[in-house]
Amino acid sequence: MTLHFTSQGWRKAVAIAASAATMVSMFAVGASAATAAESADKVVVSQVANQDGKGYLEVDGKPFFMHGVQFFGEWQIYGSDAAPIPTDQKNPILPQDWLENGFEKTKAAGFDTIQIELAWNQIQPTSEGQYDWTLLDKYVQWAKKYDLKIDVVWWGLNGCGGGIRENTVHGYMADIPDYLEADKYWGFKNNGGENEVPYLPNDSDPTRAADADYLFGEERKAVTAMFNHLAKVDTTHQTILFQIWNELNWNGWKDGHNKTQKDEWLRLADELGKAVKDSDYQVATRLNYRGNSIDSRSVLDKYENIDFSGPDAYTTSVSSMANIVKDTAAKSDIAYIPETFSGKSNPTEITATILANGGFVDFWQLNESWASKDYALYGVPDDGYAKYTDWKLGTIPTMPEPAQKLARFNNSINKMGEEIAVALPENMAAFNADTDNAVKGYQGTKTIAGKDVTFSSGADSDAVGFALRDADTGAFLLASNSTGASTFNLGAGAVASVGSFDDDGNWTGEPREVAADGTISIGEGELIRVIDTSALSGALDAGKSLKEADYTPESWKTYAQERKDAEQVLADPNATQNQLNDAAKALSAAQDALVPSGKLTVVDPASLTVIAGTAGDAIQGNAPKQVNVRAKASNPVRKDVTWNWQNVDTSPLANAGGRVSVPGTVALDDGTTLDATLTVYATAEHETNIAGSYKNIWDDGHDSTDVGATFDGNTTNKGYTTWKSSGYSNFSLRPDYADAHNISKVKVYFYKDGGRASWSKNVSVNVWSVTDNAWVPFGTTVDLSSYTQDGDAPVAEFTVDKPIEAKGVEIHGDADSYVSLSEVEIYAKDGTALPASDASLADLRVDGSSVEGFDADKTGYDVTIAHDAEYPLVQGLSRDTAAKVTIDQASEANGGKATVVVTPADGNAEAAKTYAVTFARASKPGNGGDPTGPTDPSNPSNPSNPSNPDGNGGKNGGADQNADGKKRDELSRTGSAIAMAAAAMMVAATAGVAALMIRRRSGR
Repeated sequence: MTLHFTSQGWRKAVAIAASAATMVSMFAVGASAATAAESADKVVVSQVANQDGKGYLEVDGKPFFMHGVQFFGEWQIYGSDAAPIPTDQKNPILPQDWLENGFEKTKAAGFDTIQIELAWNQIQPTSEGQYDWTLLDKYVQWAKKYDLKIDVVWWGLNGCGGGIRENTVHGYMADIPDYLEADKYWGFKNNGGENEVPYLPNDSDPTRAADADYLFGEERKAVTAMFNHLAKVDTTHQTILFQIWNELNWNGWKDGHNKTQKDEWLRLADELGKAVKDSDYQVATRLNYRGNSIDSRSVLDKYENIDFSGPDAYTTSVSSMANIVKDTAAKSDIAYIPETFSGKSNPTEITATILANGGFVDFWQLNESWASKDYALYGVPDDGYAKYTDWKLGTIPTMPEPAQKLARFNNSINKMGEEIAVALPENMAAFNADTDNAVKGYQGTKTIAGKDVTFSSGADSDAVGFALRDADTGAFLLASNSTGASTFNLGAGAVASVGSFDDDGNWTGEPREVAADGTISIGEGELIRVIDTSALSGALDAGKSLKEADYTPESWKTYAQERKDAEQVLADPNATQNQLNDAAKALSAAQDALVPSGKLTVVDPASLTVIAGTAGDAIQGNAPKQVNVRAKASNPVRKDVTWNWQNVDTSPLANAGGRVSVPGTVALDDGTTLDATLTVYATAEHETNIAGSYKNIWDDGHDSTDVGATFDGNTTNKGYTTWKSSGYSNFSLRPDYADAHNISKVKVYFYKDGGRASWSKNVSVNVWSVTDNAWVPFGTTVDLSSYTQDGDAPVAEFTVDKPIEAKGVEIHGDADSYVSLSEVEIYAKDGTALPASDASLADLRVDGSSVEGFDADKTGYDVTIAHDAEYPLVQGLSRDTAAKVTIDQASEANGGKATVVVTPADGNAEAAKTYAVTFARASKPGNGGDPTGPTDPSNPSNPSNPSNPDGNGGKNGGADQNADGKKRDELSRTGSAIAMAAAAMMVAATAGVAALMIRRRSGR
């Protein structure tokens, strides 16, 4: 432990230590003596950790869910300088033990953390070296009683961006001990003319520097003593965080003196952080600040004793909050929002948004009775202060409806707090939080780790839902503030339970019924855990029709072992989602690796999509090197292919929409060859709006509302504004990006604010060119003088002939009035081709052979089968292997009609094409032509490898495509294969073919 004393301070500390035995028990004996009396092994209670790029707080070695509310209890006792409690409402001034109400009410609101503001003079009221731990000890005891963690918000020599002795927003009391109020420490006047701002240790006057050294040294001693004391009394580690001062605000000081001294203030903040780190009770330290246009990354990189920082983000816009969280994640080791409105209409929506974007949040505050209801979780009724002064233990007041919704949400998400702490944004989703206020009758689907998750709030409910995929187990966790009417749906094959995790992370739950369509109900305060068996069940079902005789012994042996292992995993009631998924992947891989024992007969189509104008050698270089080859309808095997470009005219590929066909040859092991075909498509280059992925936003210092709202994708709301009472000037707004982008287009949406023409006279755009290492013009200046107040707000668009590689975009406008923007869109080319729009088949196969008379433009076919044959397998192979192919096999239920629907890769459903194969049965010999159905419709059989109902595996030449349109790693066919020798002979005789595999396909 390092103590900081001047010689005078050291002598005083020694004198105090010598007389410690005679002091009242409530006082400690100074930092040096306290160290000897309370010394214990140093313990690291909390620290910043990182998993897969996400920062979070670790407490006692475990991920901790930072989610709480701030309690300013002593304000209720004393009031504030700005608005003291009227004498007739003090009733009288409340006793200190009344503060326990804050802990009880915080727990009742569903929080696990309470932010406690602690002023220096609350632990050191009057004298050097004399500490009173009474209040601190009570805080620790109450936190333990109510199972809460404490986040200490320290009020010392700086608050709200300036040094404070009598802070007008904090209370009657000074935040410093009485013995430090001498004017020699406080040399700069505030707006009221009082010497309020302290001299700093780097003062050029040696005397002032020495006094300042002593002043700040005393604060460090107090912090060290406090945490050494906690090492003795807080043995259960309720205290987990230390905020250094409040809103240091190094980006916008209250006065000119402090603004010039921001580096010195940050150094002093780091010294306080070091006092914590050098103590016997070490916790993570942090800063908070107002506004979001601040470079906290450079501060954190420079000062090692400040662990993380975050903005006090007072906004009710969920889109703006999402941007703030993303921005904070780039600037700090934890994406943390220390303060936001607790009394607005949408704290649940704000919470869900922050969590889903990888952030954490604390609300300000639990109780507020003089600022406004916006800051009061428990509300501010007409009787004002009496609401809180009448609080009694054992009685939980009725919270406003938004707070009740938040409490229900808290009680549900707290049960997966550790999982939320480490989960990446792509593994989480919030539902009914896309708008600022949740709506009744909401239903929405979001994709999490490749899985579609649907949440329905209920017709008369505006519940918010939250879903998370546990990266460790693969299971999905579902939460909501529902009162019972809400549901989730993860599709068929889901197995659900309702329960909780124990302290060791083990799940304990009771089964929750899953409807046939996958719907799962969720009640108040419940946490639902879901695992999905459909992939593994489907993979096992798909293999039931496979015959050992159709494949080589070595490949079958591997497949049979994987199948046995998969059956054991499926039967294990304790299997995790990852185990199920791994078993399904292994089984599918083994099935894909099966080698047909028969002769290979047919090659699947291949395709490639390129950006229009791509050079010929680049096209040839990207052509697939292998293609799928099959023995009739067997599993595909990969074979090398040689493409013959010699007589191919590639000129159509110079323009988007062009298409060419390239012939190829596949050489088989027996010396024979098979023909192959590659289709090449030319499309435009993909363009993405990257505006919201900014690293920093710089503006011109105007009193803007919410800069982040200008990049949230909403072109109708109000974002950046230069409003102020007078002295309007030109505006400038600049988002910077961590990586260079090929900027191709910029769109600036102005906002008609208050019915006024709130836009600049013109607007121009510059970009920071990586090539030129300088700002260069982007497009031409747009004149807005023709847009009048009576019309709509203008939208200015900027384009260039060739994209410019840039890392920053600056929007500038000349103005003589205030300006309001709604949105800025910045588009960049990403070097990938847009999907093609081709919905044609390249081949339509029946039992592995092309249907007679196939033509890509012909969509209907009739095929006759034996009177007692099961329906053959139909396979559709799209010309563009990235297209989506969905097949409904023929059955008695659909009249023997198989349909193949091809949706182009660009997703244009209107351009989809449907092919149909209608099977008619031949007359039964000797019955006068009466048709008959299959002998056993309940026993479908399908020895092929159905796979991929959603299409063909993208731009890899069809490597993942199966001819029946199913995806090979999501097998879903059912039935068993029974090929009776006598039946086969009869069919051969009847149909006049050498051999016919008889199959039936039944949908799952």
